[in-house]
Formats: sequence, C-alpha cells, structure tokens
Amino acid sequence: MSVRWGVLGTGWIAGEVLEQGIRRGGGHIEALGSRTLDSGLAFAKKHNIPSSNVFGSYDEVISNPNVDVVYLALPTHLHAEWTKKAAKAGKHVLCEKPVAATADEVQEMVDVCAENNVVFFDGTFWPHNPRTETLRKFLHPAEGESEIGKIRSVIATLSWFGIDESNIRLKPELEPMGALGDIGWYTVRYALFAYDFEIPQKVVGVITGVHKATGAARSFSGVLLFKDNRSATFDCS
Repeated sequence: MSVRWGVLGTGWIAGEVLEQGIRRGGGHIEALGSRTLDSGLAFAKKHNIPSSNVFGSYDEVISNPNVDVVYLALPTHLHAEWTKKAAKAGKHVLCEKPVAATADEVQEMVDVCAENNVVFFDGTFWPHNPRTETLRKFLHPAEGESEIGKIRSVIATLSWFGIDESNIRLKPELEPMGALGDIGWYTVRYALFAYDFEIPQKVVGVITGVHKATGAARSFSGVLLFKDNRSATFDCS
C-alpha cells in the first residue's frame, strides 16, 4: 500500500518535492491544501492531481482521514503551527527547511510529534543520498581513523543567483532568517556532518549583505569553533 500524502502549499518547492520525492517513492497525493482554492486548482492541474483532492484550506487536509503524512511546503513562520496541528491529528510530518526560527521552537515541534507518536522529518534530501552514507563511512569509519586523518578544517559555500524580487526569501516576515535559514541550512548542516554532528563550542556569524527594500539577509558568513582548535567556515547567499 502506497503512503497517502497531504500537501500544504503550492509553491515551486512543493512541486519539486512532489515530483522528485513523493511520487518517485511511490507515494500518492490524497489531499492538497492552499490558501485559495484557485491557486490549489492551478497547481493540481500542473501536477496531475484530481480536483476532488484539492482544498482551499490547510485544516481540511489535516483532518482528512485518508492522509498518512503531511508535507509542509509553507513559509517558515507557519511551520510550528501546522506541524503541531498535524501531529495532534495523528499525521506524520515532513517539514520544509528551515524548520523554524529558533531552537526552542524546533524542540517544541519535535516534542509534540513524539507525544503523539508520529514521525518528524525535515525536508533536506542530501543526507539520505547513498553517496552521503559512503562519504560518512569514509570520514568516520567504524574502526580506526579516516584515511585523510583527523579533520581540522571544513569550508562550505553555497550561493544561488537570480532570486526574483517577489520571492518570500526576501520577506523577513515570512522567512525571518533570509539566506542563513534558506541556504545556510545546507552549509552549516554539511559542516556538522563532516564533524559527525559534534556540537561546536562557539559560533560567530555576520550578515554580509541585505536587501535594500526589506532588510532581508541576502548573504551571511560564519565560523563554527570546535575543541582542539578545529573549525568550520561557511558562506551562503
């Protein structure tokens, strides 16, 4: 039996995850929720979802008894609210990144999912790629030290070009962390992966560029400092 999915949101990333992730994995779109029925129907037509499975609200997806898992393709400021609602309705949750604006908020989301016996995933694909597991075993073998020795420095950089001015990434009220949350999610995650998710002793960061009209962080640089004089530097924009 295929997993029955409910999708909240009709943006570009929702379409990518639907086609490249959910459907490739054998999943079925049981319900699609949008802020307006018209935008939901337009998205459904593009992605071959029956119009009968489209709803003009998120609540109708959450309460649908035929939905097993809810995918949240919503702006960051809505993640906590709808993760908790989905969990309390007995739905597993796949939440788009960045998960939330603060660690406390993330912990609350995870705790509510645990209390309701549902699984919480963040929507980061690369950790689940077979190549990532191969690299993990190379960097952190079960016995002995890696062939390259002890890691002392990691450099991670990621940049996107040509984001449209109307993109929510440039609207702090929707995506409060800007480039740090959206792109830095990957660079910081990779640095932590390289150090086997050891927690750094200190983190220093600075916004290096802002959007003139909205004040959103367009670029960010940071350093993660670990014990024994080890470090990771990252840039994102």
